Amino acid sequence: MYRWWIAYKYICSRFITVAALLAVTLSVTVLIIVVAVMEGFQSEMQDRIRGTTSDIVVESKMFLGLEKPGELRKQIEQVDGVESTAAFVQTFALYTPPSGPSGREAEDHLITAVDLGNETSRIELDRILEALPREPDFSRLAHYLNSGGNGSRGATFLNPYLALTRRLFKAQPRKAEELFAKEWIEKGLWKALGADPENIPVPNSRALLPPIVIGVECFQRVKPFFLGESLLPGSAIRLTSFTADGARPAEQDFLIVGYFKTGLYELDSKGIFLRLEDANRFLELTDSAGVRKVSGIRVSVRPEHSGPQALHALKQKIETELERAGVLFVKTQTWREARATLLNAVRAEKIIVSIILGVIILFAGFMIFIILTVQVVEKGRDIGILQSVGATSRGVAQLFFFAGTSICLSGLVLGTLFGVSFGLGINTLQRWIQLLTGLEVFPKDIYYLDHIPVKFLPEDLAFIILTTIVVSLMASLIPARRAAKKLPTEGLRYS
Repeated sequence: MYRWWIAYKYICSRFITVAALLAVTLSVTVLIIVVAVMEGFQSEMQDRIRGTTSDIVVESKMFLGLEKPGELRKQIEQVDGVESTAAFVQTFALYTPPSGPSGREAEDHLITAVDLGNETSRIELDRILEALPREPDFSRLAHYLNSGGNGSRGATFLNPYLALTRRLFKAQPRKAEELFAKEWIEKGLWKALGADPENIPVPNSRALLPPIVIGVECFQRVKPFFLGESLLPGSAIRLTSFTADGARPAEQDFLIVGYFKTGLYELDSKGIFLRLEDANRFLELTDSAGVRKVSGIRVSVRPEHSGPQALHALKQKIETELERAGVLFVKTQTWREARATLLNAVRAEKIIVSIILGVIILFAGFMIFIILTVQVVEKGRDIGILQSVGATSRGVAQLFFFAGTSICLSGLVLGTLFGVSFGLGINTLQRWIQLLTGLEVFPKDIYYLDHIPVKFLPEDLAFIILTTIVVSLMASLIPARRAAKKLPTEGLRYS
């Protein structure tokens, strides 16, 4: 017991030991916060990617080159572990307003056609429709008006535009069946736009156009709105692409009936969803022989096969089935493989940042090593006295070992508490900073997130704790062994 008391006195004898304690606390706190935020970003990105695709995608390597999707779906669904399948079409198209200025440049968009008669397709589309907020975010509009010099002209158009957009966001159905239904296209949409239902011509000329859903970021394009080329629901746009055989261009007008939100900026700003039967007419997917072509087939698996290893094994089974059926020029990918580059980049960034910040813990351990080494030299007389009254070399070593580990373990406990507490309250803190100072710590328009994602993994916390403990043991053990080797006569001779 006396060893702990003497170790405590040595720790409190100098301020530098308190500095070492603070160094350990801050290093553990910073490392926990940064790792949790990085893991939060990685998890958020995985969830968003996962929400925009199926477990496995069988896709043709050629442009709209997968023939007879109905028969192929039946073969894939026979594989044990496959829950459902759905055909899809995905290609690029240029869009222009039908009545826009003649000099306007066309913009490219990624169009995806889904079969609303298929449950898998409906569930995936419902997921991104339900993610659309009830209240729109006008941050990009405000940034454009503040930096673009629109002044009074922007103010003239902004208020009615914001009010109209709010009504549309609240009124838009969040189910694919309701959004593409005749009731919404011919009545509900125009009522949300402020038109008198009794004066709406039925059938409305625009309501006869094929309906499409566009990304939520499109409504913030205020420049087209000022030019009379709004991308609000109820507007018509012209899409230009190529027919399935690639022989000639395909061009058709479509009606915007709503927005969707995936959480991925490239899709929310460039994505367009339409029905598979409309894409069939637009892109001429069915040839003269009655053979339909699609881009690929989305495959949903049972929950027990959703893990990385099980999903990869199921993918191999599907590839074997495709080879047996003689299907050529297709590639089969899991959702992780499809975005492997992005996911691996985020994972590598987390590891690199953790290693860099881990050096801080090594620095704190080095401080403890220096402090204990200096104390062993300074306390030579105390060591000699202790040994002369019966203290063993092992007891002297334990004394300095307790001092070093006490500093490090105390800093570890405090750092863990502060790190976890700060991580849990980081969004509240950034809101208070923005409220008091007006400084936006986490700009939504840059990170495309409405909060700072934080996720604590037990394995990350365990790694940080174990690393800190190992560093403290190494930093305390060497000075303690040196103190144990001191002879009593040496300590008393020069005191």
